Amino acid sequence: MGKETGEMFCNLKVPLDEALKDTGYYRTFLWKKLKEVIKKNHLSIDTVFEVGGIIDPLLDHAAYSFSLSYVHFYQITLERAQSAFLELSVPVVPLAKGMAILPLIGNIDTERANYLMDETLKSANRLQLHRLIVDLSGVYIIDTMVADRIFKVIDSLKLLGVETVLTGIRPEVAQTVVSIGIDFSSLTIKSSLQKAIQDLLISV
Repeated sequence: MGKETGEMFCNLKVPLDEALKDTGYYRTFLWKKLKEVIKKNHLSIDTVFEVGGIIDPLLDHAAYSFSLSYVHFYQITLERAQSAFLELSVPVVPLAKGMAILPLIGNIDTERANYLMDETLKSANRLQLHRLIVDLSGVYIIDTMVADRIFKVIDSLKLLGVETVLTGIRPEVAQTVVSIGIDFSSLTIKSSLQKAIQDLLISV
């Protein structure tokens, strides 16, 4: 009762408290059988304590190993889910030859910001992009960290020969950007995604 058992209970989606309760049944069952053996063979009290000193630590260690395996399995599952979420959170969608859209949705924390940089550059290189529209209509908060990362992504794309256009900046986000002194004047910004697509297609 250790790693394999822990993973089995995880795969069955059994809560940890229920699984540990089941492990207690092993102890009860084992001592019941030992009690029968003790009575049948008229074992001394010293022998009983000696056996208990062996059995109980083994059962405790098994329960600990089981719990450790259970938690480790869920940690791996959580990391895989988080990795899958990050992959889906940076979807570079091809629009036309050499053109794509990157719609960003939700808050951008440090981990996602780093992933954004890596995956956007990889996608730009893989798709041989010349133009990328970054749509921010799904982003409700832009602070200095997020703005800095956007600037770095755009600068890195520029080195790859990719022109970047920002669209969909929400009114409340625009107010925040101005109030904290972030300067977007050096960037190409369009009022809407539709406008950006029209302008880029016309310029092709």
